[in-house]
Amino acid sequence: MNKAYFFPRVIAYFIDMILIMIASYFISFIVPQNKDVSVLNKELSLLQQEYLNKEISADDFIDRGSILVYESDYANSGGIIIQVIIIILYFIIFQFYNNGQTFGKKLMGIKVINNDGGKLTFNSMVYRSLVINSILVNFISICCLYFMNASSYYSLAAATQVVNGIIFVVTMIMVMYKKDGRGIHDIISGTKVVMVK
Repeated sequence: MNKAYFFPRVIAYFIDMILIMIASYFISFIVPQNKDVSVLNKELSLLQQEYLNKEISADDFIDRGSILVYESDYANSGGIIIQVIIIILYFIIFQFYNNGQTFGKKLMGIKVINNDGGKLTFNSMVYRSLVINSILVNFISICCLYFMNASSYYSLAAATQVVNGIIFVVTMIMVMYKKDGRGIHDIISGTKVVMVK
């Protein structure tokens, strides 16, 4: 089977992420959102405006901002957990039982297979999704949220987001330019994405 081209992979990824956002949006109607989240987000927006207007120093912005980010994420932790569950259900369980295809992959005529030609395993799908679908980053963030103070959480959350961004960019470059089109997530999980026909 031929490796999947970059364009179909990107389009499939965006289709899948839109489906995840739609599912999260509808579930947010069922699960009530903590009212503190909108209040805290407004406070954070006002704080950013104060900083941009040079009304407060960078140190004040970081000190107050880290507390607001922590409180906002803590108030929204239920939503974050629900989104992680949706990602697990879709990118691991659904994709595994749908022969390595999500809706996006099916539409674009691509699928995930085992790199050595063997049967795709459930563990491979787990390892793959931990990296590319930010499940590991979200899990670390949730743990930090419950077990760290505001300033430590803010620093570690920022660091994990930077690492996640670097992994994403490096993976995109690998998918574009490597001969086999395998990204970091494919190498870790022993998988590859191929054209179905």
